[in-house]
Amino acid sequence: MPEAGQGPAAGEVTVHNLKTSDNAVDVRDTTSTFKINQLP
Repeated sequence: MPEAGQGPAAGEVTVHNLKTSDNAVDVRDTTSTFKINQLP
């Protein structure tokens, strides 16, 4: 959650070779104002 007076994230990020493990959800993008691009 953002701090008081701050809105949701805005923009875009590209991640290369992201390695995650043992997470219930590795990456989740739940806002329409921010985009996560995952590349191999």
